[in-house]
Order: sequence, then C-alpha cells, then structure tokens
Amino acid sequence: MSKTIVIADDFTKYTGLRYKSLTPGSSGEEFRDELLIPALEENDIVTIIFDGNIGEYVPSFLEECFGGLIRIKKYSFNEFEEKIQLVSKDTPDLIKSIIKYVKKETG
Repeated sequence: MSKTIVIADDFTKYTGLRYKSLTPGSSGEEFRDELLIPALEENDIVTIIFDGNIGEYVPSFLEECFGGLIRIKKYSFNEFEEKIQLVSKDTPDLIKSIIKYVKKETG
C-alpha cells in the first residue's frame, strides 16, 4: 500500500520549528511522530508533498522530521529512498536539504 501526505492539507500550511514545545501544532517533531511514522508503519511507500505551504520550511523543521526519523527508526539511506518519495515543485532545493539531513544521520 502507499499513502500520500500533503503537508499543507494534512498537517498545516504554516510549519513551525523543531519541537512541539516551541511551536505546538506545527513542529517537525509533531509531523514526524503523528503523521510520518504512522504512515510508514502502515504503508510500503509514503509520498510527501511540500507544495502549498505558506512561508518557508525552516531547517529545524526539516531536520527534525527527516534526520529525526532516521535517529528514531534507524533506517539506512537506501531504506529511506525506498520508502519515502519527496515532492516539491515549488522549491526543488528543499529536497536537496532533506537528503543532506538524512545522509548526515545515516553516515
């Protein structure tokens, strides 16, 4: 099975910072724990669409979502690439940043 998560529709149009304690309802920690991990546990492939957000995705949000995912779930880079598809037509450099965070955590 596969699942698509559109962050602007399924989470928030105004993403926040790294931790829930800093930006409740819009943090990278909440996105990872409440949407991303459950989707990965229930599906073979998860597509994440970043378009439609208002404002920029801050690095701490992205690092906690994806670098934090690797720290918690212990995925290899290949497993990450097999399970997660990242889509951003509005800001393609966003994907490069996420890959950098994942590679840093996978060594």
